[in-house]
Amino acid sequence: MEQRIKANENYQPNHVPRALKVIAGQSGTERREADSDQVDGGIQVVRRSFLAIGTKHAFICEDKLVKIPQAHAAFLERLEEIPHRTGNGLMIHGIGEETGDSRLEKCRVTAEVSKLERIPDGMHAIELPETQYAYYRHRDGIHRIGDTYSKLHLWILENGDYGEGCMVEVSDEHFQVVEDDSIVHVYVPFKEKEVEGYRPYSVPQALKVIQGSFFPIKGESAMNAQGSVQTVKDLKLAAVKCVGLTNFGQLIPDAIERLVGQLEQIPNRVHPEIHFGVAPCSKSQDEQETHTYYIAVEVDDFTGVPEQFDCIEVPANKYAVVRKEIGGVGDVYGIVREYMNGQQLRKADNDQEPLAYQLEIFYETIEAYHERVTGVSEEDFVMDVCIPVIYDRNI
Repeated sequence: MEQRIKANENYQPNHVPRALKVIAGQSGTERREADSDQVDGGIQVVRRSFLAIGTKHAFICEDKLVKIPQAHAAFLERLEEIPHRTGNGLMIHGIGEETGDSRLEKCRVTAEVSKLERIPDGMHAIELPETQYAYYRHRDGIHRIGDTYSKLHLWILENGDYGEGCMVEVSDEHFQVVEDDSIVHVYVPFKEKEVEGYRPYSVPQALKVIQGSFFPIKGESAMNAQGSVQTVKDLKLAAVKCVGLTNFGQLIPDAIERLVGQLEQIPNRVHPEIHFGVAPCSKSQDEQETHTYYIAVEVDDFTGVPEQFDCIEVPANKYAVVRKEIGGVGDVYGIVREYMNGQQLRKADNDQEPLAYQLEIFYETIEAYHERVTGVSEEDFVMDVCIPVIYDRNI
């Protein structure tokens, strides 16, 4: 039976700034030729649509390095069943029905086609309307495609925001996942900043953690252990609150225990492979009785979050960030202070509007954190310490 999926049917891209090159009004062949002429290292703004036929998949993020090659190999066995192929293979991320499990990453393995007809059994027809994308040509091993997404992520934050729609990776339909010199054309929905009333979208989940990092890991603005200034977009967090320093050593394990025990009650959860420690930038932090710390997980909407959790909105901001990979947490805070002093960075004001928050980003599930705190596991962990700063320079 033919099955069709239309994504973002009503999406209308905004006007593209003159400073950005736009490829528009071209046929599919002309677009592919324009793509092939792009200089490696450059990001373009393009507008295009996609027609594709293929298979749908959902898997836990941690399994994708195994599951995606398996899905691709199975798809190639049925490739000849698909009529009107253009010669391109498409991997489409962020499309499909809700599964009810936020741990699942959804994608489509497809072949681009010129017409949607005679859909093979068990496959789906996909029509992505003309959309504005940030486009980059990845030419390297597919295992390094995370570097490309890091580059796109940083560029998008500096030049605008994520638009509505699906991320698309375009390659030759016989593309081999194991090749070291692969060419993959990466398209990420993009919208430029509006001069007035601009409010960022949330970062798509598929781009949030790239190769175990919330921040870029390559380039001039890459994350490092000595300190860097990074942009964090607005976050929505469901949190358990800890107040007071008198019994702080026990409050944290108790909060983690409560959060782990009630995780299934939190709807709309995203990004389960990380969790957050959060502290408000407030004068109340100086008092032993009112010092506050939250253990939190990210959600994309507060709807349905149980009353026993605090709902925290962390506004978009610039942060001084230092990564901890080995050593104690206290060492990292010393490095952050040294970096901020050396760069003449000032921490965000206390009790400003909107309230700023200091973040600890833990690259482990809250369940793994619970095992570590309770002594079940002694594995080391990676975290980023993020101090919101007042920053008026271009980065």
